[in-house]
Amino acid sequence: MWRTIKSGIQSFSCSMILWMKPDSDWVKLNFDGCCNGNSETSDGSGIIRNHNGYFLITSADFYGYCSNNMVEAKALAQRLKICVDEGTPNFKVKPKRNQFVINDE
Repeated sequence: MWRTIKSGIQSFSCSMILWMKPDSDWVKLNFDGCCNGNSETSDGSGIIRNHNGYFLITSADFYGYCSNNMVEAKALAQRLKICVDEGTPNFKVKPKRNQFVINDE
């Protein structure tokens, strides 16, 4: 369901997002990075939940000045490190759609 809201000059779109649980004995890692414009101050955060949807770990980090792509990569790397450090053997990573493009040339 998409809906556009207009307020004065600004407008933005909203959509409903559903969290899809991982298989039993797995955890799911959701993460995001953001910055105040390309190559500006940035931070990242993430959440790790089990197959019942219970929060296991949440975290947030400040990365300083980064590009949009670099902050997303740093947010992913930091969350993967947390999974490894916590001894989480089975985890699925869920980035935003079209977040990373892999070039195999």
